[in-house]
Amino acid sequence: MNSPREVKKKNGSDTKPILLKSKIHAFLFSLTILMMIGTSCFHPAVAQSPFLLKGVAIGFPGPDASSVCKILPPAKIALVRTDVVFSNNFRKVYDSCKQRGLSIVGIIDYGTLQWKNFTLDDWRNVVTKAQATYPEIHVWEIWNEATLKKFQYSYLDGTPQRYFDLLVSAYSVLKAVDTKAIILGFGGLQLYSSQDFLFAQGVFSLGGGSYMDAISIHAYPYLLNNGSSWDYYQALWSQQLSRYKDFGKPIWITETGLRSSQLTESDQSRYLQASYNFFLGQNAAAYFWYSYKDYKNYSSEDIVKFGLIRLDGTPKPSFDSYIAAQELIVMRRI
Repeated sequence: MNSPREVKKKNGSDTKPILLKSKIHAFLFSLTILMMIGTSCFHPAVAQSPFLLKGVAIGFPGPDASSVCKILPPAKIALVRTDVVFSNNFRKVYDSCKQRGLSIVGIIDYGTLQWKNFTLDDWRNVVTKAQATYPEIHVWEIWNEATLKKFQYSYLDGTPQRYFDLLVSAYSVLKAVDTKAIILGFGGLQLYSSQDFLFAQGVFSLGGGSYMDAISIHAYPYLLNNGSSWDYYQALWSQQLSRYKDFGKPIWITETGLRSSQLTESDQSRYLQASYNFFLGQNAAAYFWYSYKDYKNYSSEDIVKFGLIRLDGTPKPSFDSYIAAQELIVMRRI
């Protein structure tokens, strides 16, 4: 993990055309999704709030993952982001979300491939299988955190060219069947990393912008109140987002979060409110909290406390804050 860099403030007068452009893109992109809401799997109540879509990320679906669909109120939080796998657990999440009026943002990645070595033909085949197996998914994310070495293997070697190849292949397959499908690029660029921006530049220079509908970004304040303040993160993230907006694509924050054990449950709730308002002001098209529930570390019995819900199923203050945050959307204006 790279350390966040110091931030130099940008002259606001230089960014006004970019901000106006990003507002227009966010608005038009939201309208496109709302048109899909009325004709596909989204809950109609979401159409009341056209400026910011809200979701939760759950990672790989475990045995109780479908409980997320029973807890979330579709009129408030309409999207569930998860890795697409061919398993009974995923099928339960898929069916439960469909019944409850929630929509899945499906990540096609190493999990879908079962971590097997793969060629570009293998990739195309697994994308085809994912869409055929789960036809009610209409928002697809191409890989998870493609810039992180731990998720780069086989054909995906960490170069922009190889990611571009996967992106083009997936886009072509998915759009051929579902012309209104939404394709998210990059799988979560790390907002603190200048290297990730260079990676994105490389993909766009190859023509990647024609094969994605939005840019996926992950934003974690790992050092919040532990050497870095919220003001620091706002400055850093504002600067980085201004660069991504130059690509002319809507921004989806597909993961942000704070462990309630990093500070306190109340601090987690305050960060959720602050970050939600921040990304709302930055004209993001969507905001996802990671994760919906605390979970046990795979390599230990430690509880990872990113969740809105405790391990015992009871809600934290952040859950109530996230539900209430929906009401802020009606106050937003272009």
